[in-house]
Amino acid sequence: MGLRRRNTHTSGKIRMDSAVTSVRFRGRPKAAPSFHRAVKRTRPFQKYASVRSGRFKSCRRQAQAAKTAALNGVLPAFDETAAETLTIDEMPITVYTATKGGQLAGYAVESMTKNGFGGAINMMVGFTPDGEVINVNVLKQAETPGLGTKMADADNVLLRSVKGQKLEEKKHVNGKLAVAKDGGDVDALTAATISSRAYVDAINRAWMAYKSVATGATPTDVSSGATSAAGDTAEEQTSGPEAQEGGQNE
Repeated sequence: MGLRRRNTHTSGKIRMDSAVTSVRFRGRPKAAPSFHRAVKRTRPFQKYASVRSGRFKSCRRQAQAAKTAALNGVLPAFDETAAETLTIDEMPITVYTATKGGQLAGYAVESMTKNGFGGAINMMVGFTPDGEVINVNVLKQAETPGLGTKMADADNVLLRSVKGQKLEEKKHVNGKLAVAKDGGDVDALTAATISSRAYVDAINRAWMAYKSVATGATPTDVSSGATSAAGDTAEEQTSGPEAQEGGQNE
């Protein structure tokens, strides 16, 4: 009987030692990941960064292509341009001086106004070396469809009022261009006086920038009241009788 007890006790120790051994084995710290595993884990992040970089480069190329197209639309043939950015009315206005064969070809001015009926309007205005307007290309606008949006149409009345003309020879109001309703001689879009005033406001800013770069004149603010006329309400701007007849605002 004593022999059996010793065997039972010994058997219990073996089972206990086995359990402890098993616990210790499972709790052993894992080996640090190998270099190759670490590199493999970083590859998805590298791929993501590469995709983002590719998209950024693509967007930059598209923006450059759009800028080149805008310049080509308002300038005669040119080889290269040099850009100079001015601040007029706290807005950045960029003048591109274009040359061909080392000779001055013209100026393109990227201008803007914040006074559109739908917000900011951006445009590119081309000038000959002696100040004649070659063309105006509206780059961005959010005006009322069928009304203010016509400023971007080819041969619209606003463009016809300035294209092929020297702006210093136009009728001025306080030294600036103005729509006919405000005493100037720029024809306004039908039922879109606010948009028309804003268009002229951006043209005035482009003209000031052109004069500054081409003649050395000191640039001054040209901000005008390119908003609704005094007393106009939102209803009058959109649905008043004069608006329907083409004399008022959007």
